[in-house]
Amino acid sequence: MKYIFKCLLAVTFFSFALKVKAITNIKVNDYSLVPYFSDYIMKYNVFVNDNTDNVNVNVTLGEDDDYVTGIGNVELIDGINEVILKVIKKNNDILTYQVNIYKNYDENLDNDSVNLKSLIINGYDINFDPNVYEYNINVLDDIRLNIDYETMSDNSSVRITGNSNLKEGKNEVRLIVSNKDKSKMSVYIINVNKIVTTFNEESSKIEKSDNDNILGKDHLTKKETNIITLSVISICSILIMFLFYILFIINKKH
Repeated sequence: MKYIFKCLLAVTFFSFALKVKAITNIKVNDYSLVPYFSDYIMKYNVFVNDNTDNVNVNVTLGEDDDYVTGIGNVELIDGINEVILKVIKKNNDILTYQVNIYKNYDENLDNDSVNLKSLIINGYDINFDPNVYEYNINVLDDIRLNIDYETMSDNSSVRITGNSNLKEGKNEVRLIVSNKDKSKMSVYIINVNKIVTTFNEESSKIEKSDNDNILGKDHLTKKETNIITLSVISICSILIMFLFYILFIINKKH
């Protein structure tokens, strides 16, 4: 009974935590977060240029009454710079976010890297860059993408979502890269626009209607031609009969 109560309590708290948007965005100069900001992700990575000595960390709060610590100017050292952001709610609840800022960092030597070394979508050229996390492609009638990838670290695992039974229009395929203990994560997003090239029945009806109209015009032209022909013959017949009548009158007088 106690176990069930604890489970219900945990589910209730987790559901509440998802609904509370303590932070709606995290900004580190103009650098991109890895993964992109999401309500349910509490840890992020940022990779800065080697000559960057400091950055400004700022956030957008979900509620005006909230208070946050850890923002402001951060002096950087070579390697990993850990920034802890704590959001204190009006009711004194505390939510903690972590931002790891990497300077002079060789990802190829990191056994805990969560980036991809390569990403290939067979049949499509996406010009992959390990530090670019979103791509757009158009597909024709494909049910799923044929994806090949290689991780920076042998300890990383990749989970793919949204790549089954692609529907017409917009689809989002995600490659979620995690380290061994799931403490770090990157998300690569492929926006797939599916264009279906099936037979369009409505277009066929319109085309058939146009053809019928054209044929109708042809039939009408032939009918008009027949009427004109008959009219000419009738007029010629009357003229001939009139001519015979004149000749008959002339001959009768003589």
